[in-house]
Amino acid sequence: MVFSDYMYKFDAHMEKHRVIMLMTDSSMYLLSLKNYSVINHVKLKELKSILLIESNANIFALNFVDHFDLLMESVRRTEMVIYLVNNAENDPDRRRPEIKTAIKIRVQSQLPDARKEVLAFDKPKF
Repeated sequence: MVFSDYMYKFDAHMEKHRVIMLMTDSSMYLLSLKNYSVINHVKLKELKSILLIESNANIFALNFVDHFDLLMESVRRTEMVIYLVNNAENDPDRRRPEIKTAIKIRVQSQLPDARKEVLAFDKPKF
């Protein structure tokens, strides 16, 4: 294990769930706080891009090839991004993830005020 953190993972309803994130040289694991079971396991070589939200220094999204996207919040966002980029540059079998930025997160919903269902990001700046 080379990196770990307690962080929040957002679900499709934009509800935060506190999880443990463990990272090895080749994989990332999200663990449940209740029983330490694995919620998500993703190979780091599948990381396509990292979206940083400028209006909040803790929120970011990880985009994986042929997989899901993870919207997360962590006070150690900068350290995690630096580790992911350095790890990719030091591994000849991996490509460096693209770093994108967005000003804010825009949430759209068809439901009455209380619940937000669809997450849409502002168009990234390059």
